Amino acid sequence: MLERSIVWVGKSLTVLSLMLVFGLTAAENYRMQELPFIPEMGGVFRVGTAHWFYVGRGKNLQIFDNSLNPRQLVFLSIDTAAIDFADIDSDGAEDLIELAQLQVNVRRFRNGVFSQPETIIRERLVFPIYVDNLEQSALCADFDRDGFTDFFLPAEGKFFAYRNENGVKFTRIAILPYQPRGSFTNRLWQNSDLMSNAIRSTVIIPQPFFIDFNRDGVLDAAARVDEKVYYFLSRTTESGTKPFAETVLRIYPMPQEDVYVSYAEFSDFDNDGQQDLIY
Repeated sequence: MLERSIVWVGKSLTVLSLMLVFGLTAAENYRMQELPFIPEMGGVFRVGTAHWFYVGRGKNLQIFDNSLNPRQLVFLSIDTAAIDFADIDSDGAEDLIELAQLQVNVRRFRNGVFSQPETIIRERLVFPIYVDNLEQSALCADFDRDGFTDFFLPAEGKFFAYRNENGVKFTRIAILPYQPRGSFTNRLWQNSDLMSNAIRSTVIIPQPFFIDFNRDGVLDAAARVDEKVYYFLSRTTESGTKPFAETVLRIYPMPQEDVYVSYAEFSDFDNDGQQDLIY
């Protein structure tokens, strides 16, 4: 009797988690009660014009189609520290990106499932060594708007910008230095036992924003590092527009917590056509 009660409570928590993630009714969740784990995270990704769903715990992702039918249980690589979804090969379906300390892997979406991981970039990056809960990271964007998703990757004291040439070849086009307050590597060790991965991804790992600040048709990047914001702007010459050709540093009176999350983002707050910094 006790075992049955434990199973019932576990299933109830699973349904509640899915309802919180997707805003679903109890009837819609009934057929998804047999999940092999209680979700701690979840989200959506695009397949053509439809939206598919995922929930996850630890290194496991359960994939659902747009009708909420379970389609695949993905076991992520042991060293994966963060994930993202992006259309790497411009086929209309978003692929699963796995980000680790030493490489970037992609699981291409083929015939309704994600394939085995394929390493597309090898760099030493800044990600947590031990991760108890994955979080989706915003490190992909189509900078030059050619239809192929590019990468903007954080490393110790610098960002690596990689251009996606054709869905198969990835070329490093820029190394963009920044100066953190102390060492991000030391912070990773000191905070490796923190429960919230949101802390890691907003304070420990510098997350970029991708906005066309100078309105030349090429996406620029801005990254908050402690009280500083680095703007990496494109520059147009006679030979064309080069992404991230100019770095502009601005210092703002922002909180400088290492443990508590301090959010910052850009938005046209006063509706004047210019991006404002909100923190």
